[in-house]
Amino acid sequence: MGRRLNTSTPTVVQTMLPPLSDSFSIRESDALEQWFYVNTGEYSPDRAITPLRLKPNIVAVDEISQTKYTPSFSSVVWYYFDAANTTDYSSDPMWPGLGWVRITAVEPTTGGVPNDYYCPTTSNPTFDLFVQKNIQPIDVGMANAGQSICCVARYIDPRDAGVTIEVRGNVLLVTHKYVSSNILNIEIFAPTKTSFNVLDAAASTYKFEAQVLNASHEDVTADYYIEWSGKVNGSTTEQSIDTLLCYKKATQIDNKGQGTNIITVDAMYVEHLDLVCRIRETMSSPVLPFIAYAGLVWEYPKVDATTICKNGRVADSVNRKMTFATIVNYRGGVLSDAVKQANILFNYKYRISSSSTYQNMGWGQEISVESNTLKQTSTYSTPVHSEVYMLGAYDYTTDDGEVVTDDNEEVYDRL
Repeated sequence: MGRRLNTSTPTVVQTMLPPLSDSFSIRESDALEQWFYVNTGEYSPDRAITPLRLKPNIVAVDEISQTKYTPSFSSVVWYYFDAANTTDYSSDPMWPGLGWVRITAVEPTTGGVPNDYYCPTTSNPTFDLFVQKNIQPIDVGMANAGQSICCVARYIDPRDAGVTIEVRGNVLLVTHKYVSSNILNIEIFAPTKTSFNVLDAAASTYKFEAQVLNASHEDVTADYYIEWSGKVNGSTTEQSIDTLLCYKKATQIDNKGQGTNIITVDAMYVEHLDLVCRIRETMSSPVLPFIAYAGLVWEYPKVDATTICKNGRVADSVNRKMTFATIVNYRGGVLSDAVKQANILFNYKYRISSSSTYQNMGWGQEISVESNTLKQTSTYSTPVHSEVYMLGAYDYTTDDGEVVTDDNEEVYDRL
């Protein structure tokens, strides 16, 4: 081989990245609609008491590689629309245009006076906007009804941190008047919180029934479309009940379900469900300002567990397999292997004298190791124990954020 003389000056090959296909949305913590009770002068919901939270959300897809991303925002700015404001804010590079006013408040109050809108700069990593303003009710023939909110955001291209892309979205906040003196009341025939213990329950399905009463306490349930939604596992976002796995996997009573006063849910498919019940005069009419709540929550039982070795506890000069299992005592009895297999996972660990920490042996109902692994060099005993985990509710199996399917069927499992 000859001798290397030099290294050439490189030529730079540039990769041309295709534009991302993005979907920007604004997610709300509660309904964008309010109701104003003319008879009492009250708002429902009253945002001065419970502010509305608006969250920017972005999903992007590389159409060539079909890779899905959830990019990070580099900046998010919120605006409200004021038709009477003709100030030119064109020095603001993200300004949507005439009439839009930038929201600059970062605290709920300024000088003791509540801010209609504020976007905290601390403890707010998702750049959420909080709305404390109760929107003026719509009058017949009223122009520019409601309050428009605009979010302008820039996100970082996850394929190239030096590239940012601007997106924007709008929501409209409106308030309807409720003039009728017929104030309605919704009742759900269930405790405020229903507890489900998978080790005790004979069945996992629960029926929730709602009743609508008028001011004379007459049952007028049949006159209304009953709309159920739910917040899952502490989420602040409501989802229509018929989109939730706990509803899909439950068998509904004939002629009942979403839109009626009775729904059935399966607790094996949700660990914490906050049910919300609202009503409409018809399926397509606005939601009326009446609401009821109920909850379904898993109760995790207290158990007493003991790890045993099934073939003797001595590690000597003869190397052999040692198999460990766990006996679980619960309410005066011992859980069967079938119940443990269905509901509990064990993580086995051991510690030898040369280590100050426990070593992982693996997961399973039982675990087997070579006795030489557990032999001590400076003492006579090796502690072996298992950490006991209760399997949670069934949930969708995901891969990189996408629900896994098998033969076009969604895959779910207990985790």
